[in-house]
Amino acid sequence: MSGVRELARYNRFTRITNVLLITLVFTGLVLAQQKNLVSGRSLRELVRESGQDITVGIGAEGSRPPQNLSTLVGQSDLILRGIITEERGRLSQDETEVWSDYVFQVIETIRGRGTGGTIRITRLGGVAFLEGRMVTYLVEGYPFFHPKEEYIFFLRKLPDSDFYTPLRGEHGCFLLRDGRVHPVAFPRHPVPRQFGGRAPQEFVRAIARTGLLR
Repeated sequence: MSGVRELARYNRFTRITNVLLITLVFTGLVLAQQKNLVSGRSLRELVRESGQDITVGIGAEGSRPPQNLSTLVGQSDLILRGIITEERGRLSQDETEVWSDYVFQVIETIRGRGTGGTIRITRLGGVAFLEGRMVTYLVEGYPFFHPKEEYIFFLRKLPDSDFYTPLRGEHGCFLLRDGRVHPVAFPRHPVPRQFGGRAPQEFVRAIARTGLLR
């Protein structure tokens, strides 16, 4: 229960932080309501305009929560349990977004083959530096991953890339803490009871019972 309470406090804090972004625009923090930044400006332009560190918050990516565990399993290229060992923020090519790249040390391959000891995972949102200023790029309902934390990821492979990305955004990510599995997605939608609160091995057995592993 302590892990559940801790995660709930973290979720409440992050939601409050996102709300505060709205009230702090005039101090140099920038809030964008959509994926495309206000007036199509790049992050470089926003940094130059503000002259200081900026935080950009965007709405949720619009990924729908899965209705059952079979949906996640059936649509995944890989299902892995492991630990994040490295993270790096980077700008998108057009400098309108920040993405985070992670090195993920595989502990258990639940679905898929040939991953080796580590894989690379990427996702929207993160922290990068631009012209000496820190740019924090937040996605509503999609908290950052943290090194040394253990996760179960449902992943899809990006075309023409060595990277994988979580299936359905935040809905394909589960944090393992205090001996329990916790969905990282904020509770904007009801999360099916079977997805969270289980012991890790019990959760893995539930994945196997879908009959969709290969």
